[in-house]
Amino acid sequence: MNFSKNLKRLMLVSSLVICALAYNVQQPKVVYPEEVQVKTVQSAQSQLTFRRLDVPMDSVLQEWTYDLCWRHKIDFTLIMAMIKQESNFRPDAISSTNDYGLMQINIINHHWLREKFGITDFCDPYANIVAGVFMVKELFKKYPEPGKMLMAYHMGEEGAAKFWKRGIFESHYSKSVLAQKKAYEKEIRGEHQ
Repeated sequence: MNFSKNLKRLMLVSSLVICALAYNVQQPKVVYPEEVQVKTVQSAQSQLTFRRLDVPMDSVLQEWTYDLCWRHKIDFTLIMAMIKQESNFRPDAISSTNDYGLMQINIINHHWLREKFGITDFCDPYANIVAGVFMVKELFKKYPEPGKMLMAYHMGEEGAAKFWKRGIFESHYSKSVLAQKKAYEKEIRGEHQ
């Protein structure tokens, strides 16, 4: 790994620490592939074990995503379903509307995410997932219902609000993501689809 990548990762981790202190939350340990060691995490309820999904994303990145989601109290299967819907697991995906990476972070969000986390490459899968999970976490604070949160993520809050004013609280996108989430939950439980 070259110096530039190490420096970018150090900046990303430092930004996460600063952000956590600012939000007075427990800082998640951002773990990069070469550092992944722990396969289980302890919760107050039970011991949760990482199970790899059969998707075109390597196990190391999946486990890192699982750990990040667990630490931010965001459902891993929801994030994986969003990645499936947004980019079909292509970290280099760039849409015609300037959405970047696995979670298709729109260019309108790049400046503030760059300021907050030091992200310079929105196609870097680790940086992209950090940004996406943070955005999902913040949207859930405003819109605790998953369908509304997904609409706000996909359309932007103003775009989604226009539909909500008309009494529409789900979209093709939100329904697709939630259906995929259920499929991933079944896969993790070992149930056949």
